[in-house]
Amino acid sequence: MLLVIIITLVSLLVFYLDRKFLKPLTTLSEIMQYSAEEEFKLPQRDCLREDEIGTLYRGYEKMMKEIHMLIQEKYVSEIKYLNSKLQSLMSQINAHFIFNTLENISSLAYLEENVQIATMSKSLGDMLRYSIDYEKDEEKLKTEILHIEQYIKIQEIRFGNHIFLEKKIEKGLEETKVLKFMLQPIVENSIEHGLAGIDLPWIIRLSAYKDRGGVTVTVCV
Repeated sequence: MLLVIIITLVSLLVFYLDRKFLKPLTTLSEIMQYSAEEEFKLPQRDCLREDEIGTLYRGYEKMMKEIHMLIQEKYVSEIKYLNSKLQSLMSQINAHFIFNTLENISSLAYLEENVQIATMSKSLGDMLRYSIDYEKDEEKLKTEILHIEQYIKIQEIRFGNHIFLEKKIEKGLEETKVLKFMLQPIVENSIEHGLAGIDLPWIIRLSAYKDRGGVTVTVCV
């Protein structure tokens, strides 16, 4: 009789432990396996338990949601980055096409002895080549000045060789780094607004000199 009671109690204890701990732990293990196979997603399942296993599940659920959110944010960030690279590549392809076309126009113009068209297309092509280098935010001052000289060549044709660029660059400053495209908008505004209404010829004076430990670049008309 005692043996029967003991066996019954043990059976009840095993049943209790199975329902209380083993089955929930097995379920939690299955959920973890599912989330690992489904990129950290969780099955639609609520846990109403208020014991340690319920706390463990809710902690795991919160962690998986945070991981999933971080993965989504990384995907979105990567997609935006790749899209920007694609747009940059497409713009470079278009720019290279225009550049090659200008080179062809320049060559044909030289063959036809049309110096103005040849000069203008070559200068415009050189300016375009300079502009499609998106990787640099800074450039040497001498390179920036070369860009300005190409722009002035185009304006010389427009104004019949009555526009001139005078340069006064202090020795040793040619290699100084400056912001790319810093000068061309200033020179362009000088022509379009500063010199408008003034009789030709026009002179644009570009100077660079050391000043208080730095470098000052000026454009005057």
